[in-house]
Amino acid sequence: MFESLSLLNSNTWIWNLSWNFTATIDDFWVIGLIYKFNLKYFIGMFTNKIPNKIPTKNSENRIFLYKIFRLFVSKSLVSSASLRIKKYLFINTNFYQKPEFVITVGKEGHSLCNNIYGKKVNLLSVCSPNVIWDIKNIKNIKNDQYCLFIDESIGHAPDAKFLGYSTTSNLKEYYRNLNNCFLNVEAQLNCNVIIAASGKVEYEINPFYGREIIYGKTNILTLSAELVIGHSSNGIFQAVCSGKPILITFDETFQQEKTNACKNVASLIKVDAVKLSNVADKHIQKSLINKVNREDVVSKYFCKGGDIREDYRKTIAQEIINREN
Repeated sequence: MFESLSLLNSNTWIWNLSWNFTATIDDFWVIGLIYKFNLKYFIGMFTNKIPNKIPTKNSENRIFLYKIFRLFVSKSLVSSASLRIKKYLFINTNFYQKPEFVITVGKEGHSLCNNIYGKKVNLLSVCSPNVIWDIKNIKNIKNDQYCLFIDESIGHAPDAKFLGYSTTSNLKEYYRNLNNCFLNVEAQLNCNVIIAASGKVEYEINPFYGREIIYGKTNILTLSAELVIGHSSNGIFQAVCSGKPILITFDETFQQEKTNACKNVASLIKVDAVKLSNVADKHIQKSLINKVNREDVVSKYFCKGGDIREDYRKTIAQEIINREN
């Protein structure tokens, strides 16, 4: 790292990706090197934590255990205390070189960073990188009308396994209920349901009764969907920001944590979470005609009101150009 940075000229900008406001990794030595070689850098927080309005006792216990884990992850209490001191010096003194600007997303991110830094650094508000904003040049993947299901690889659920719980108690029953829901949607809207899969898992056997699975194109597929169906995936947020009809579902086989996650997302975007086996024509029609204004949610978590809704990289590039001129 020392040798690599020493070869850069003073016009070089560094995007320090690893530093964030809750990090347990001490990378202040990188900031020291940036200062030593007279380079410019910026940092940022691209996602906001969505509030959990429906916590359970088990989830609260896991949060407590996670905090304990975070305390010791720096190998020892001494190194953890050292990191806290460095963060304090970084935020409250000029001991460490300050970034040229800090990237924020939405009112929530802007408020958080403003509380942390005050007037000590410049805040650059961008629109969430997890959403497509500039859609005029986006080409449709499918020509026919379709509804979209945002898959979460329920049978694999690596995040759930990491946190020590399973998502469903009966995977076969879950897929049966899910596909029956799709049949209702397809009959009501007279178009097929397509599966948008992240690509984290590639299915050797199609569990969606032969329906088309498209990997790694969730946001683009969302833009042209007649209806977006999901549970609690972050992939739903493209539909939120694009004003798409949304049907949030959960299954009777879901563990309580997963059910609550689905209801939490539904509450955030002002819709009802419906049990898969209960999905009927009235729920589908309600999703289609639901004209709830979600602009407050978009502005709070994804793109602050007044910001130009463009690719975040354009915003950052223009900021750097303005500072260089």
